[in-house]
Amino acid sequence: MILATLLNRMFLGDDSSVPKKGFAKIKKSSEEDFAEIKESSEEAAFTIDLDNPENQLLQYLMWPMNTFHLIARIFDTYDVYQKIVSIENGTDYLKQLKTGNHQRNWSQGLLDAQTRNEIKVSPRFYQLLYNLFSSSRTREQIEKLLKDPDYLKLLFELYVASDVCAYRIQNEIYRTRNALISRYAETLIAGKDLSIIYSLSQCDKSYGVIQFKSHTPQTGISLNSLSHDLAYIKPGVEVTALVGSSTQAIEPNQYNVLVLPWPLEIKDEFFKQDNKPTLQMDEKFGFFSYENRQIITHQMIVYAIESSGELSLPDLVVIPECAVNSNDKTELLSGIRDYFSERNIEPPVIIFGVFGDGDSVESYGENSLELLYQNQFINNYVGENQRKHHRWALDATQLNTYGLGNVLSTDKVKWWENCATGDRKLISYRDEHVHICPLICEDLARQDPIAPVVRALGPDLVVALLLDGPQMKGRWSHRYSSALVDEPGCSVLSISPYGMTQRSTNGSEHPPSSIVALWCDTRSPCELKLEQGKIGILLKLKLEEQEQWSADGRGEKKNRLFYLNHYSVGDTSELLKLVNFKPD
Repeated sequence: MILATLLNRMFLGDDSSVPKKGFAKIKKSSEEDFAEIKESSEEAAFTIDLDNPENQLLQYLMWPMNTFHLIARIFDTYDVYQKIVSIENGTDYLKQLKTGNHQRNWSQGLLDAQTRNEIKVSPRFYQLLYNLFSSSRTREQIEKLLKDPDYLKLLFELYVASDVCAYRIQNEIYRTRNALISRYAETLIAGKDLSIIYSLSQCDKSYGVIQFKSHTPQTGISLNSLSHDLAYIKPGVEVTALVGSSTQAIEPNQYNVLVLPWPLEIKDEFFKQDNKPTLQMDEKFGFFSYENRQIITHQMIVYAIESSGELSLPDLVVIPECAVNSNDKTELLSGIRDYFSERNIEPPVIIFGVFGDGDSVESYGENSLELLYQNQFINNYVGENQRKHHRWALDATQLNTYGLGNVLSTDKVKWWENCATGDRKLISYRDEHVHICPLICEDLARQDPIAPVVRALGPDLVVALLLDGPQMKGRWSHRYSSALVDEPGCSVLSISPYGMTQRSTNGSEHPPSSIVALWCDTRSPCELKLEQGKIGILLKLKLEEQEQWSADGRGEKKNRLFYLNHYSVGDTSELLKLVNFKPD
């Protein structure tokens, strides 16, 4: 493909009527442009008019996420990123690689801009752009350009600069004070109430999206390991980036998670055969549905928070898979919002599993999660939903383990969960302390389509909501959590209902377990056991700064979450006073 064609398609779209040659080029700077600053230091700069028709391509390239997106797409499509950290035909791509002060001058130009259409850049940075995107360059085949070691080196130089520049300006994206940054940010914030960023890049989303990442893989060589702050996400999964405001922590560098493994009792009647789905399968297969008949209310959650025994609120509250009826989640959100609003304090992030019936006799049920948070764009406590991507399948072994053989016949090969799998979507929540990606049960274990996206984003914390047995070391949840701990370096919290761990006896072969959650970080896993008569666990974590290295040897300090301690909270007798049961 000719470079001009790719530039036109990514920045303007496949159906653009703008001539490729007219758009995809950077004009050569005249001697007059640099007359006074030609021999000066890196501090010197000249002004680019972004509304000048001759600077159409520069309008896009001056936004670092656009530039990063373009180069990441090239590196990935043509599989050349590994050359950056190797010696090929005697060429050492890292030797004499000089990003100079590109990232500093570039970010300063954006931050200091006084208008929406002008930016000051250094002569050396402009020359870098010209060397990569002059009209003679953009008329060539990309494959041919990438065979030139000098061109590839310059391309990586710009890739690194765009990654660092994005990090330097990230806080301004969520504000309206900077004229030029606002010009770009206004085109990125989407959603029905302008509260979500689906991509930090203006490029056509059929070529993937760009989001902020938190951790850089410390093993292996991949495109993910060549950037510290931006992630390239291939097409296929919608990343919903949420920007929140965190609670006011009293203890510095500490993060508290309230684990509520509800319901505390799961009865046989919570499971039932379901004949609604229209999917026709062999009679050896069946469908089942699950319904938590204990209605979880905001009063119950508030009681648990107040019982945590801390001077400050928990930063995060987590409730397992299929805990809240879809019909009740709006009232729950409203109750939580009102409670904290009346006290003039920021509410915690709350993640809980959702279940629901289908919209009609012929539709599947719902299995999703809801993340409640204080949205920084609209300054309101709101919820965002994410559907499960893989159905659970119960076989005879699991039916015996959970004592469900009298509800679902063990003669079936498998009982499939009756839930819609929905669109491929992953929530990426960030605030000033933490970056979280939540998953539902099977989505932790299956590689496609979510695992590559989680690895690219490298969140601080992956929260896995399960409807499973004890969260003991060595079980499947530990194995798959360990894979994410290893790469990209996430910490992982998996949580299952106490009522389900109590059922997991394999026909009374072993006693019920109270291990309702498992914490995994880069040091060691920790089983979280709910004490008798308690309703939840307060998990206390600490943020520690560690230096991480990109594959090309650039270091950056990042915070990691590590286990500190935990203890059980609340009283079951008090909670039962607040519990309502759905009538038969």
